[in-house]
Amino acid sequence: MKSRLSQIGSLILIFRKNTQTYLPQKPIYKFLLVLVTLGLLIPAVVVVWFFSYVLTQAMMEAGNPGGGVLFEVLILSVFSMVFGTWVIFALLFFSSDREHLITLPMRGEDLMMGKFIFSYLAETTMEFYVIGAVFGGYYMACIKYGQGMACLNPVSVLGAILGTLFLPLIPMIYSALFSILMTVMLKSVKSQAVFTSSTNVLTALFIGLFLFSLKDIGEINMENYLYALSEGRDIFLHTLSTIFFPSVWLSKAVSEGSAAYLLAFVAANLVAMAVLYYFGKYFYVRGLQNIAALGSDKQKGAKDSDYKVSSRFMSSFKREIKTLLRTKAFANNCVYVNLVIPLCVVLLFSLSKEGSNLLQFVDFYRQGNERAHVIIMIVVIAIAFITTALNSIASTSFTREGSHLSLVKYIPVSYTLQLMSKAAVSICITYPVLVL
Repeated sequence: MKSRLSQIGSLILIFRKNTQTYLPQKPIYKFLLVLVTLGLLIPAVVVVWFFSYVLTQAMMEAGNPGGGVLFEVLILSVFSMVFGTWVIFALLFFSSDREHLITLPMRGEDLMMGKFIFSYLAETTMEFYVIGAVFGGYYMACIKYGQGMACLNPVSVLGAILGTLFLPLIPMIYSALFSILMTVMLKSVKSQAVFTSSTNVLTALFIGLFLFSLKDIGEINMENYLYALSEGRDIFLHTLSTIFFPSVWLSKAVSEGSAAYLLAFVAANLVAMAVLYYFGKYFYVRGLQNIAALGSDKQKGAKDSDYKVSSRFMSSFKREIKTLLRTKAFANNCVYVNLVIPLCVVLLFSLSKEGSNLLQFVDFYRQGNERAHVIIMIVVIAIAFITTALNSIASTSFTREGSHLSLVKYIPVSYTLQLMSKAAVSICITYPVLVL
């Protein structure tokens, strides 16, 4: 058993070394690293912390202090599963090194666990900061309301630490089990598209469930939704509590300082890891064999009309578009997320456009009310911040190149032109939807 754990640990180190990018020891790169930290990481953590702080205060006023933490850990669980599914799929079944690794003198389940743990650490590094900010905002609200001593007990703090490290584990185990199950059951499928569309299906299901839950809260506004959360009447939250039940135990361990719930959360994670291990023991290699037997679509022969002369800018622009849309991880995490969020906001405004609160605000704005104008200014600044610092198309412009990064240097296109094409792609995809 010890040697097998050592093998899994060695695999994780190998995967980490193969994907690690070393920062050149030059002042400009260190400056850029500091700039990214100050302009992206810290603001994102502050925004999450403030949201958790405000939500906890609202839940305390509604008589349910732990409701805010419960809502946030469940939402983070959904994000971990939705965005982790394709990452798990890609690393377990579609990675280019699978043919080499499967020939190693290792058990299939050990290989699977090495890939899974590596993907968990790589995918959730940023999420650790976000989860920590959630608990930080919760404790700050407790201190303001004079409940600091009750909240900051050792069990609650230990629960927050363990939750920060292991909250995404159960959702990603779900993703791994789901991917293995699909590759085994759909062995007659001859197209990779069925597997790569799984993330889109999960996203649509969760969004549909959230919108369906709004029908029972009456007039759609923040006050009614918070009361629905505090009273446990929200269908969306209730369904997520059933699916991600260990997250419910974590929220109770943190908000109530319950050692029993904390032990239940830890035990659930250990049991889930054991289930994944033994599930992979019987089905992982079989799934790899099914993926290897996938048929390929017939390629159309090239015609003279396929070869067109384009300007260097248009060639670079088309290349960026194709890279984003053809690579499933880029399409989901960069393109679709930029389209879904603004559309959801539009839908929520459409559903609540007849509500008294929104109409009253519009009247105040038309009358020149200073507070209404300040709110509009804050909203515009927030949108500008989100579309720049947090834009996933612009911020991954060069990291998307991966192993082809040297191409940027050697193709006969100036750096300025390449920068312009990368910026143009981000603007063309995000700007039209954002204008809504």
